[in-house]
Amino acid sequence: MKHQENRALFNEQKEKVTLYLKHNIPDFKTVTFTNEEFNPIGISIDGYINTDKNLSFTAGKDVKIFSCSDELDKMFKEPRKGYDEILSGLKSYED
Repeated sequence: MKHQENRALFNEQKEKVTLYLKHNIPDFKTVTFTNEEFNPIGISIDGYINTDKNLSFTAGKDVKIFSCSDELDKMFKEPRKGYDEILSGLKSYED
């Protein structure tokens, strides 16, 4: 049962990371997740975008912590929107 809960948590977080990337990177095409783990500050999900391992990132729960390679950093549009800001914009759009 715990394994299923963990899987559901990581799948939910991957959806959040994907949404974050789609809204902040104009040239976003695909995401590949390479690692997921629990750590002392929560969870960590690693991956890269557009089939280019040089465009790598590590994201924490709800994308509150996000670090990435210099190459990926240059692809973000500014100002970056946080996950909560993106979600709130989507909800107001749906209303």
